[in-house]
Amino acid sequence: MENNKLTNEEIKGILVEFYREARDGDYLSALEKHTSKLADASKPTVEPQINTEDKWISVEDRLPERGNTVLTFQDFGDATHTDTGCIDKHYKLNNITHWMNLPKAPLSK
Repeated sequence: MENNKLTNEEIKGILVEFYREARDGDYLSALEKHTSKLADASKPTVEPQINTEDKWISVEDRLPERGNTVLTFQDFGDATHTDTGCIDKHYKLNNITHWMNLPKAPLSK
């Protein structure tokens, strides 16, 4: 997972723009505009893992990259369940035995 980090100079530029616009009297719109720039830059970007093998992967073999949403398979003994989510260190408590990367999203027309 990687953040779209801004450099100190870019942050300084955003703040200078904010103060210039706020000085002209439109504090609220300046605040909304520039805080959204800072918030967007701090959002993590995760490239989805695509399962080119198209098969279930055992959690004993390997876990998906942290933060990636995957298809999970849970085995409760008398029942099984599939779901989507992120696998964390507590996967055994949730009876997750296997996972698979999500397929590519369909192309929208």
